[in-house]
Amino acid sequence: MKSNRIFPALALILAIGVLPAYGANRDIVQLQTQVDQLQQQMTQMKQSFDERMGVMKNLVEQNTDIANKVNATLKDLQTSINKQQQDRAGQVDQISGQIQALNDTMDELKVRLAKLSKQLEDMQSAQNRWPLHRLNNSSKRRRSRRLRRPTSSTTTPCVTTTAASPISRARSSTIS
Repeated sequence: MKSNRIFPALALILAIGVLPAYGANRDIVQLQTQVDQLQQQMTQMKQSFDERMGVMKNLVEQNTDIANKVNATLKDLQTSINKQQQDRAGQVDQISGQIQALNDTMDELKVRLAKLSKQLEDMQSAQNRWPLHRLNNSSKRRRSRRLRRPTSSTTTPCVTTTAASPISRARSSTIS
């Protein structure tokens, strides 16, 4: 009977030992399931992260390309502006030279005009003196002719007519 008693005792010991082992197995299975779920979530997160990083990398590359294009456009624009400024500076220099030449020409014309005015004044003063001198001489001649006239009846008095010179015409037109 001893063996009959051992067998149930042994079965009881095994049952008691197996029960906690079965419970421990169950916890391990749950832990393994949770670890598998965590690994799957980590894999999904890694894939999502890789996809987002790929998108970010693409966006950064696009931004870099756009920034490079903007920089190139700005550089071209700056070059164009510098060229236009140089052209304008050249045009300003050219116009300044032309204005200076015009001023020089105006100064020369003023000098010439002053000379012509002086010559005209000299001519007018000479013209003003000339008719008086001629008038004085002609009146002296008339007096002397009157004094020398012959008394004969066959001679007729001589009348002198002088054509008006262009200078005296100009003088008479300026006086009137």
